[in-house]
This record gives sequence, structure tokens and C-alpha cells, in this order.
Amino acid sequence: MNGIAKKPKAIARDRRRLSLTWIDFLVIAATVLTFAAVFSATLGRG
Repeated sequence: MNGIAKKPKAIARDRRRLSLTWIDFLVIAATVLTFAAVFSATLGRG
């Protein structure tokens, strides 16, 4: 051994183009459902 500890290098992701993952789709769906519920509740009172 030469006395120098090898440190793990951070791997940077190459995100050249916008790509959506399944978590992004879940967040979008939850947001749409929330707005739909608020909108329908508001119309129901009127």
C-alpha cells in the first residue's frame, strides 16, 4: 500500500434532455387529482 486511501468518486448523471420518471408521473397525477377535488368541491358549494 502506498498510504493513499482511494476515495469513491461521485458519478454525475448526464441529463442532456428532459426525461420524466415514474415518480414524476405520480406527482403530476396527484397534483391533477388534488386540483380536481378542490375544483369540484368549490362548484358543489355554489
